[in-house]
Parts: sequence; C-alpha cells; structure tokens
Amino acid sequence: YSTINQIYSDWLTETIPPARAAYEVPKLPGGALVEIVCEAFRNSGEYGTEFTAELEEALV
Repeated sequence: YSTINQIYSDWLTETIPPARAAYEVPKLPGGALVEIVCEAFRNSGEYGTEFTAELEEALV
C-alpha cells in the first residue's frame, strides 16, 4: 500500500486526514487496477477545501 499512501498524503495534508479503508480483491470490474470510492462535502467547515480544476482532473 506504499504507493497509495504516498499519493494520499500528497493530496490530503490536513492535520486530521479523512478515514479510509483498503481491500485486496482478486479482480476488479473492467480490468481496473485500482478503484477509489469517495464521499465529500464541499465547504464542510474547518477542514473544507477549494474544489479546483486540478483536483477534479486528479479524481477522474
């Protein structure tokens, strides 16, 4: 999980990062190598962030 941990820490630099879970499975739909599912709240208070075009592209 070291690669995803590095990416996670590069993008999410808050003192208290969001919770997450990781599961190893034998195969993902469509031949995908990674699947990321997230839930976010825009401008949700102290830990809110601006939703930039750069962030949107990174999430695609």
